Amino acid sequence: MPARFFLPARLPLCAGLLYLALPLLLFLLGWVHPAFSVPLCAALACGLYACARHLPAQRFPLSGRGLAVLGLLSFFCLMLVLLCGFTGHCQQHADFIIRNAVYEHLAANSWPLVTEDGHHFIYYLGHWLPPALAASFCPESWAPWLLALWTFLGLELALLAATVRWGIRKTARWALILLCLGSPAAVPDCLGIPLSSLFAEYNAQMVLFIGMPVQLFNTFNHAVPALLCAVFVLTRSLPPSGYYLAGTLLLPSSPLGALLLLPYMAYETLFRRSSARKPLSRLRSLLGQPVFWLAALCTAVMAVFYSHLDGGGQFSCLFDAKYAEIYHYGQQRLLLHPGSAKYASFLLALALGILLPGALLFPKCRKNPLYYITLGMMAGSLFFRTGIMNNELLFKAPAVLYPFLSLLFLRALRRGGVKYRTLLVLYLVFSALPNLQCIMEKAGTFSTRASIMRKHWQTANGTPDCPDALIRRQFMKKDGHPLPSWLFKTGTKPQSRRQ
Repeated sequence: MPARFFLPARLPLCAGLLYLALPLLLFLLGWVHPAFSVPLCAALACGLYACARHLPAQRFPLSGRGLAVLGLLSFFCLMLVLLCGFTGHCQQHADFIIRNAVYEHLAANSWPLVTEDGHHFIYYLGHWLPPALAASFCPESWAPWLLALWTFLGLELALLAATVRWGIRKTARWALILLCLGSPAAVPDCLGIPLSSLFAEYNAQMVLFIGMPVQLFNTFNHAVPALLCAVFVLTRSLPPSGYYLAGTLLLPSSPLGALLLLPYMAYETLFRRSSARKPLSRLRSLLGQPVFWLAALCTAVMAVFYSHLDGGGQFSCLFDAKYAEIYHYGQQRLLLHPGSAKYASFLLALALGILLPGALLFPKCRKNPLYYITLGMMAGSLFFRTGIMNNELLFKAPAVLYPFLSLLFLRALRRGGVKYRTLLVLYLVFSALPNLQCIMEKAGTFSTRASIMRKHWQTANGTPDCPDALIRRQFMKKDGHPLPSWLFKTGTKPQSRRQ
């Protein structure tokens, strides 16, 4: 079918870089002293321009059918965003108690925010900063819609960036696989066979990777920018130093996402075989790029900011029961270790969620380094936990790792025979059941009745300045040490908009 529309590649790629850069620019201007923030922002603008100059400049043709597929994918992204519950039409996840409070306080108060004790409010603020700034100039009722729009824009830019680099057919297949991938170990619960009846201490959230739709519903502030950054790496759209700059731009929204992307960036810039240059030569070239050092400088600023975050999050090893003694809430029975009944659920998640897809992909992907990086990081994520009640790696790693795993599945499907493809499809269908169940449950809560919409909104004990809320631990400074006053501004205590 002849092309009817041409999509310039540089436009969505530049827009994606700006989308990632805006939170960091706002953070620097709002939190850092002008003596440092103004030159950093100027240097960041120059770095973005240097990266934009090297972005692909071709025009990608789209037929009428391609436009229809792109429109359908965009519509599905919009539906996922609306199901998140930003506006209260659908039930919000319990974590919105934190997220609503963060967004509300950012929109209602001057920056930087401080807690009730006068210390800086430290959290992963990045994704909320642009819509919060816009909401501060708009009626209060606009704020949820602005956040939903900003979230949808990130998904749409990730979709367009993949389309202009891969084509609509490959992008559509990759997106479909990404939406299917989840943890097969959760399927028995979906089929009415709760594993808690087999293991008395079974707790699925401690051992299961969650799929991309559930990622979006639960941790949209991390999942959306992390996905966009992962697409830049997957599509090989940036110059070598640009990948590290993109990782730095991700830090205000998701420092964990930036850390998980680092091995992929190192492989892309130092070890990929497309160039005859050796890794050491590539490293010397990389170190000679001003953009790389700009990324390092901005990373140092964010590292100082996050080094004062407590969040109940010391890392602990799965196999060391003694670490339970240093947990904030002292619930040693929740620790996963060989003497615990939960150890069986860990092995189930390892077998079905990592070893099984690894075995399926091995015949066609064993020569691809991304295969070993992705499966290795997935396995490593099961061995470490943060805090006692949550596992940041398991909850948030899929937003980074599943886009790469989806590409591996796509390549295997294209290269395999009929029987091999059937096995891959069966695995994808099996792993998609928890995602589908979550989407259906979300859709089933839709309502336009004001009373029900108020019930959907999570607000109880969620304010960061509520001294009785355990959630407040996530915003407290480690050991009470303040941020260095020579680098960061002082601020005023937050006031809730909702009286």
